[in-house]
Amino acid sequence: MSSSHGQSLWEPVVTFTVLLPPIEQYSMAGKSSEGSNWALHDPNTYASCKNHQERQEVEQCLACGNPSTRKYRCHCKAARYCSAQCLEADDLHQRLCVGRQDAKTKPAFSLPLESRPSENHYLAALLPVDGTDPKAIWISLQMDRKTGKMSFATDEITIAKAAAKSDDSSDPDIIHVGLNSVASPIQKSLAHGVNAIKFGSYKDTSPGNLNRCVQSFGRPGFLACYFGAMVIWAYDLETNGAFKSPRDLGVRDLRHALDCHVLNSVNPAVSQPSRFIFEGGVIPALKINDLSDRWLEALGVTRQIEKVHVPASHQYFEAFPIGKLFHLGLRWYVRTGVPIAIAPTGELHEDHEEILHHFRQTVVDLKHSSSFHLMQVCGKQIEPAHLTAIIEYFKLASASGTPTTEKAFRAYWDYFKKSELMKGHPMAGIPSPYNLETGHSHDPNSAGLVTLLQGYKSYEDFVGQAPVANEHVDGGLNAPKGEIAGASPVQGIEQTLGFPAERT
Repeated sequence: MSSSHGQSLWEPVVTFTVLLPPIEQYSMAGKSSEGSNWALHDPNTYASCKNHQERQEVEQCLACGNPSTRKYRCHCKAARYCSAQCLEADDLHQRLCVGRQDAKTKPAFSLPLESRPSENHYLAALLPVDGTDPKAIWISLQMDRKTGKMSFATDEITIAKAAAKSDDSSDPDIIHVGLNSVASPIQKSLAHGVNAIKFGSYKDTSPGNLNRCVQSFGRPGFLACYFGAMVIWAYDLETNGAFKSPRDLGVRDLRHALDCHVLNSVNPAVSQPSRFIFEGGVIPALKINDLSDRWLEALGVTRQIEKVHVPASHQYFEAFPIGKLFHLGLRWYVRTGVPIAIAPTGELHEDHEEILHHFRQTVVDLKHSSSFHLMQVCGKQIEPAHLTAIIEYFKLASASGTPTTEKAFRAYWDYFKKSELMKGHPMAGIPSPYNLETGHSHDPNSAGLVTLLQGYKSYEDFVGQAPVANEHVDGGLNAPKGEIAGASPVQGIEQTLGFPAERT
């Protein structure tokens, strides 16, 4: 494994340490016969490392974890898939592929084996702040088995800049995240450990410190915000789940690490609906963005209105019934679409405010509103034309002083559709918004809420007579959730996002 040539060129720029907890702190874990009693993650959440499991892992589809076939593989033969769809959908290997010839000597990324500085160096991946592609790096790892102290060293200058260090005189401020405890579609396919080391990500939460590499694997504005440089590395496990030894990172390990972020259920929208397997699944929605918002601009959001998929039930953000539309017989809901870990600016462009005005009145005030989602109770796709028709109808009713009603809006939709066709706008295949109301309802209280609201001549009459309260009332796609503030310097963004992070 060692190389004198590689060693002569390698000098550490940054060193840091991670202190592993004793495995005894996990109730179901037992001591290892080999005497290795330190754990990087809860061993009860993952399978133990066994050779036959590792062999099976190699044969699995890189995109989804299903059994692969030789029929669907990259020309380099280093990546296999179960279908043509998975081969085409994999957005990771295509960035790392080095071709068939180089794949024989370069372990998964692009570092030749002979460049390994020493037998204590292992292949890892850097997810940089200012780049879109993962970068292969060598890291030195040494373990003190008496104290559980693991020492790292790297010559990657990007990490030094991220840690605000120019030498290795002291440890940078880091947290490490055990990715084995984070659910993802391929979690059960791995038979060893994967860990992420994040540099100061809970301190600098400015747009300039966004991890562009992680963001590049999702659609703009779909992911929670992740800050700071990140190093992904892998390790083998003892039979009891304790840390055994470092190992070279593989593409599948990196895929898992990215999935933990890109497919996390706390993201406001789902970048890869076909790979999202969490409870409740996904439903289509209409996403409305304020393009003047500095955070959405930093995230690369360029479309004011876009059709998306969102988690049917979000861990933190509730979908509230829109009273004005329920009064029209349209069971639509609104949910904030602002990514977790950023604070709203409080300033909205007048065009966005004009749209939001019609959907803000729910059973509670809608906060974090520079981006929001509109969803339909039966999980059917709301079209941009539906949104335009509703806004134009409310404008017309307001200008004429006429109360809004279901009967009037049904008639207006027919007029609107004919008018759009005369303008040459494509309307083929766009159903009446009332056609979406048939089918299974995700909210058993929705029909009763429609009956309640339509018992009033106008929605304004209901608002004038209803008691003022910020408490939840019956009618919602999921139970009330605790509000998530901006980035928390104490708790850390990773804990907010469900990652079992530990500061070091």
